[in-house]
Amino acid sequence: MAYCVDTDIQQDFPGTTFTETSKVKLCDLSDFIVDADALINSYLAGRYVVPVVSSGALPVLKLYSRSLVSDKVKGLLEIKQQTNATANQNVRTGLGTRDIIKLLEDLRDGKSQLVGAALVVANGGISSFNVTNNRETKFKTNEDQW
Repeated sequence: MAYCVDTDIQQDFPGTTFTETSKVKLCDLSDFIVDADALINSYLAGRYVVPVVSSGALPVLKLYSRSLVSDKVKGLLEIKQQTNATANQNVRTGLGTRDIIKLLEDLRDGKSQLVGAALVVANGGISSFNVTNNRETKFKTNEDQW
């Protein structure tokens, strides 16, 4: 199950027609979506059952997937339009790949939640006090620490 579809990406680029002969091919969009969704699922898998199917969480993941794919398409179009006489299209603003990665890390680490998404385990996933509080484990010699 994909979190977004080709037509979602096409809406982000209203001045671009995606065909099998365009600079970014229509068939490439599906591959980019598969890649983006795999990345999203790799972050969520330690905490949530993937693919996420909750109606409350799907719009958020659609935004993430769509943003990742649109960011990639935008980058490819910018590179391929360097030789064109027309100006580059700046068709997308908002969340970039770095923003999405940070948001996914927050979901993975339990700093934010996906509404209605099923947790892998009832208490919220893999965690520890030291990891949650950024504490480094240090053992000292010649000292009882137990």
